[in-house]
Amino acid sequence: MMIWITKISLLSSFVFLQPSLGQPAFPSYTQQCTDDAGPPFMDDPSGSLYHDGSAATPVLKDGGCPAPLQSACDSRGAKTAYLEGPLQCNGNGWYCRILPDPNWAPQNLLGDLNFHYCNVTDPEDIGHCHGSNDDSTYYWWLRDHWFRGYNGRLRCCCNWDQGSDPLTDGGIVNRCDFRRLVTPNENINNCRDANEDTNLSYEGGCDEVLDEIVENDAQCWEVQRFGNVDSGDSDEDDEDDSDEDDEDDSDEDDEDDEDEDDEDDEDDEDDSDEDEDDEDESDEDEDDEDESDEDEDESDEDDSDEEDQDRFTGNMVKMCMFYGIPSGHARSDPIINQSCASDHVHTFYGPQNFHPNTSNEDLRNTPPSSSTSPFEENQSLYWHPSIYQIDDSTSTRTHTRLNGLDTSPYYRWDNSVLPRTEAFPPEFRMIAHSTDNLFTECCDYINGEESCTDSTGVVNFPQRDCDFMSIAMPMPTCWNGGLGSDNDHMDHMAYTEDGSVAGACPAGYDRRLPQIQLFVRVRNYRGSTYQYVLSDEENTFHVDFMNGWQDGKLQEIIDNCPILGEDEGYNPPCNCDEGFLTPTANPAGSVCDSEVRELVVDEVTDVVIGELPRGTCQGADMIPKSWDVNLPWTCDGPTAPPDGGAGGDDDDEEEEEDSDDEEDSDDEEDSDEEEDSDEEEDSDEEEDSDEEEEEEEDGCVDSPLPMFTKNGPRDCAWVAEKATKRCMMSKVSSHCPDTCESCEEIGCVDSGRKFYVGNRTRKCRHFAKKPIQRCVGDDIEQTCRVSCGFCNPTSSSSSATKMW
Repeated sequence: MMIWITKISLLSSFVFLQPSLGQPAFPSYTQQCTDDAGPPFMDDPSGSLYHDGSAATPVLKDGGCPAPLQSACDSRGAKTAYLEGPLQCNGNGWYCRILPDPNWAPQNLLGDLNFHYCNVTDPEDIGHCHGSNDDSTYYWWLRDHWFRGYNGRLRCCCNWDQGSDPLTDGGIVNRCDFRRLVTPNENINNCRDANEDTNLSYEGGCDEVLDEIVENDAQCWEVQRFGNVDSGDSDEDDEDDSDEDDEDDSDEDDEDDEDEDDEDDEDDEDDSDEDEDDEDESDEDEDDEDESDEDEDESDEDDSDEEDQDRFTGNMVKMCMFYGIPSGHARSDPIINQSCASDHVHTFYGPQNFHPNTSNEDLRNTPPSSSTSPFEENQSLYWHPSIYQIDDSTSTRTHTRLNGLDTSPYYRWDNSVLPRTEAFPPEFRMIAHSTDNLFTECCDYINGEESCTDSTGVVNFPQRDCDFMSIAMPMPTCWNGGLGSDNDHMDHMAYTEDGSVAGACPAGYDRRLPQIQLFVRVRNYRGSTYQYVLSDEENTFHVDFMNGWQDGKLQEIIDNCPILGEDEGYNPPCNCDEGFLTPTANPAGSVCDSEVRELVVDEVTDVVIGELPRGTCQGADMIPKSWDVNLPWTCDGPTAPPDGGAGGDDDDEEEEEDSDDEEDSDDEEDSDEEEDSDEEEDSDEEEDSDEEEEEEEDGCVDSPLPMFTKNGPRDCAWVAEKATKRCMMSKVSSHCPDTCESCEEIGCVDSGRKFYVGNRTRKCRHFAKKPIQRCVGDDIEQTCRVSCGFCNPTSSSSSATKMW
């Protein structure tokens, strides 16, 4: 591992840092000495932080920050506060210990263990301790030890030699190194080592062997996975650091392991010289295929860059919310008008609280069981004009609303640019109308890949059939501080100057919020038979958003979601929900139209004969809201049908094949009570089938797709022949977790292997880039289980496609 040693040559004795964007500069001046590790602080790019993109994670206390960091957390975010400060230890100084973390490679930590705790009878140095009597040195010591590769779990506290239970009282550790203050009056060129050029380290030992270490936890904080991202990757992370290295390493491991395996195989057919020559030629072919596959991935990224006209800095992250079904449909708009019907019908996602008289607080108070949100902490409400299918086959035009849409809001942000991204405030709302940023496509699946025709700028409903038609639109990110409640609900937000997530914000918009991209997909699109139209009968699109995030949760994710370290092009993988959010156990279905008519607006909106209902505050009157927190819906509406076509509760043909209503009504097969009765009569074959379905619901299933190896495709049945040995091969246990009995150990994860889809090879990162378009079919979903939502189904359907 390389350790940078800073070399500083300055014309003046000290450099004071200039404030920007109306914020005080931090740190106020450099205390970086010659022997401090890492790149020169003065060379840091504007707006960047030394820990950008790292896996370091602050440990919050009851969702908040400890008192010494509270002010820093409020102004800079939790991750930055924990890794930089400024501290508020009342001038009493601080001390930190870095301890080995079994889930994070220690790199250089183990070579400089210097302390043990005062409650051990057989002392042995277990970690690295350092502290100071000056609060301002905290940033400089952390930065130095970060780049030294002292990787592990960091625990820090206030009170070096003053305050309650100070370290130098001898009741915590036996010794601890000291970081001295470099003052503004010193010539920084003469400072060699602020860590060692002192006689102030604590060397007093432990007064006695204590039963318990007494430490004021309210004055302490911890960071997991502390250490330089370039040198601190754990073994697990190393496997995915780069696709090219990963595939080469995996292929080499496969070849070695399989060669050893084949030597032990009595039925091995590859021992002859002729076969070995063939294998060599095959290896060359496979190497060519690797390069071709990488070129294809790069081509995908280039295409994505071009089609979305975005700029990617390498630090963008993404969080995806897959909504299996709308929460309902109504001529309602809680942003524009709280007292009467809206101009046109909207389709809503999230809480079933979509009455016009709905507040942000109402959304946050919605029970997760009364929402279609896939995660409990996000009860935001999203809506757009409903989509109708037009039938002109009779003398009277019929509009049939599309109910089972696949819809996903994607959250994207880039913390490497200024202004830094912050969470939506509690009462925030906004409306965005499409311009040239709208993207539509009509796609067919051919051998697991989509073949698409697309257009930009306006909503284009193609006059042809395709497997799915989708609409995608980003919302603006630059913010002037308004809440969207006392204006036109739009002008408090603006798009970046170049339209990208990381682009510069226009004048007057000096704050940045996460970008929300809304993707809406119509499955089994039938444009050759029917016309399609939006409920407002326009060819532009608009999206409405009301914030319903749990207080503090979105900011925690923004601050701490790790960058995966690869240049993913425009579309980074969906990874920012992992470890932060609680999947909703039983998401709600759509509110029945009959109850919408009874409790919101009394008009028909599902199958409309003649003209669509239109006009703000015209037509049917709004029914006054009759509930607060406890939602009144009682009927059993549809839940996440796998088909996104038109039709509602009366769509018998689709219900007979696909809908959850049909499954729910089939009590003899689905209810627990009847299952207990049926078990006495079921055959062994049926019991085995039930067990397989239960395993699928748990996410512990072998991939049905064969793995790529230098010796040809290998499936999980091949692994099962010699499971003990073959499951030890690189990442095989993630591809065949049932066969390898690794479910409990690794949980529900993506396959780490390259695998075959038709006659092409893919990895799960390919499907993670565009999960809505690419995660089609049980084979893919049971292979890329996290990326395609198989681990977290959003409905009660027993099918793997229930995530939609």
